[in-house]
Amino acid sequence: MVNAADHLAATAGVGLLQQGGSAADAAVGAAAVMAVTSPHLCGMGGDLLAMIFPPGGEPVALSAIGRAGSGVDADRLRTEGHRVMPLRGDLRTVPVPGAVDGWLALQARWGRLPLGAVFAPALELAEEGFVASLMLTLASHLVHDVAGAQELCPHGPLRLEEHVRLPSVARTLRAIVREGRQGFYQGEFGQALIEMGHGIFTAGDFAEGLAQWDQPLRLRVWAHDLWTVPPPSQGYLTLASGPADKYNGVIFAQGSPRAGSPERRFADVSHFAVRGPTGRR
Repeated sequence: MVNAADHLAATAGVGLLQQGGSAADAAVGAAAVMAVTSPHLCGMGGDLLAMIFPPGGEPVALSAIGRAGSGVDADRLRTEGHRVMPLRGDLRTVPVPGAVDGWLALQARWGRLPLGAVFAPALELAEEGFVASLMLTLASHLVHDVAGAQELCPHGPLRLEEHVRLPSVARTLRAIVREGRQGFYQGEFGQALIEMGHGIFTAGDFAEGLAQWDQPLRLRVWAHDLWTVPPPSQGYLTLASGPADKYNGVIFAQGSPRAGSPERRFADVSHFAVRGPTGRR
């Protein structure tokens, strides 16, 4: 079984398993397809977090999370009136992308298939094209007029089931297969990001790998071990379900038919941990 937000990605992952690939091959292959068909959800410009459960072994966590470009100045942002990082329209909010480093680290350690085979479904979709999904169509309205979006949206926002081809994404994937991380971070993608940033990013920002193997966090909950990736991920919020039974009488109305549901306790206690009893952060 392979779960993904896009059926094309899940199908690609299942196909890689059927070829004798590992779960890591399927995960990386599905992520690569997502980078083509759903770049707003899982593009190469994002990050990667993974939990690996090797047979008979202890879980391992992988974090590939980028840092802010060296040209970002917090004092300047405050001077401009920002109290939080801008959500859209400001490249200073975009960190150095860690996803590709994460793909390569995950596949190198746990993969069985050649990287070219793992990327093959994504390459076919990028080069031959695919039908725009509803999610991608809606997301295209946010980026159709952004510099660099002309390939994705050559005629403005996408129409539902419009045929989409992304040859530059295919070139980037082939460069990664051919040259490893250098094909991405020192290649066409990395250079374009430096030029677009006008000083936000430098070549030095892309020089060091971002993938880090770590020991995951663990908490015993409802007679089960709950594992999550450690900070800087937000996985620690998952562990907020630990005191669920203790808070049962506080968060849930006594006698409520939903109070006894483990799933409900998990969701509401996590909400309680983030926002507190008043519902505010």
